[in-house]
Amino acid sequence: MMRQGAGRGGFTLIELLVVIAIIGVMASLAVPKFVGVTDTAKAAKIQADLHTIGVAVALYQAEHGTYPRALSDLVDASGNKGYLQSVPQAPEPASYDTARLAQSGEVRCTFKNTTYSSYGTKENG
Repeated sequence: MMRQGAGRGGFTLIELLVVIAIIGVMASLAVPKFVGVTDTAKAAKIQADLHTIGVAVALYQAEHGTYPRALSDLVDASGNKGYLQSVPQAPEPASYDTARLAQSGEVRCTFKNTTYSSYGTKENG
């Protein structure tokens, strides 16, 4: 007399291969959709940082009558009257270009052939 359920102790090799194939197909459909998400997030961070920098530069200019020489001029280490809590860091491999800061108050950043400005503009290069 045979007990029920004793005839089958696990999965067969074919069943495991079918499950692995199904998971592989699902992954191949999902992965391409998530590849560009990090670049989109980095571009959004750059735009948000540049907007914040633009507002801080405008406040600095209104109070002092000139534009700051560097982004560090917008941060007060003592925490009393800073326009920014800290200098924002651009996501790799981008960096914030402050060459025009002292003359026009503009900060720019180029990421993935697109140049973003603290004035709110965007140029495709």
